[in-house]
Amino acid sequence: MRNCLECRITGWQRISDLLSDVKIVRVTLMLILGAVGAIPLVLLTPPFQVPDEVQHFYRAFQLSDLRIRAEVQNGISGGTLPSSLPELVKSSVYTRDGILYPATPSPITKSLKLASIPLDSSTRQFVAFPGSAFYSPLPYFPQVLGIAVGRLFGLGPLYLLYLGRLVNCLAALGLGGLAVYLMPVAGELVMVVGLLPMSLFLYASVSPDAAVISCSLLFIALSFSASTRENWKTWELAMAAAAAAVLCEFSARVRDVI
Repeated sequence: MRNCLECRITGWQRISDLLSDVKIVRVTLMLILGAVGAIPLVLLTPPFQVPDEVQHFYRAFQLSDLRIRAEVQNGISGGTLPSSLPELVKSSVYTRDGILYPATPSPITKSLKLASIPLDSSTRQFVAFPGSAFYSPLPYFPQVLGIAVGRLFGLGPLYLLYLGRLVNCLAALGLGGLAVYLMPVAGELVMVVGLLPMSLFLYASVSPDAAVISCSLLFIALSFSASTRENWKTWELAMAAAAAAVLCEFSARVRDVI
């Protein structure tokens, strides 16, 4: 009985010590508020209602096939994908051009009806997605992981989209929480940027912009942390280099747009 009581006292003391750590409190708030704000959007946001999500979904699926290089047919870049993917897109947001479409309300019950579409990887066709075909695989890693797990269990295209969104969301929140923890000063500012409505909206998608936002915050936090000590640790350099690689991909995209 005494040992049990001592264990409880020790446990509560550890919890008290953690709560007294301002950084831990900030990270906890970041993760809880981020999860409450973003994870429901994984399901509540209708399929492909996030800007360019169609293109990013195609690219993420292509990478899950372990095909990094895009294909080009008749001067248009894309890839050979299961025909069920464009079928899902047409059933969700079909327009004549297949790319530009208005965001329209869609109840989740309507979206879930599309779950009956099977993947059927044996039937394939060339699908054009020039907006993302040549993007780096780096910011797509979480989405590809989610899609690969879904394919392992034989799930259809709709559930692959949701899994890609979910893993992308969890990765972005995790990197954001790490940035808050590593930030030596003004950690609240990192929280504010990481919890902006647009940030949460993009976390809950297969867009690589989620990785861009979280990696930007992480790179800033690492830079501030190193500057306060006036030196870099090896693991900080490695992590900052990985984050910078994602940001370089973003800068290349902006340059192409300009």
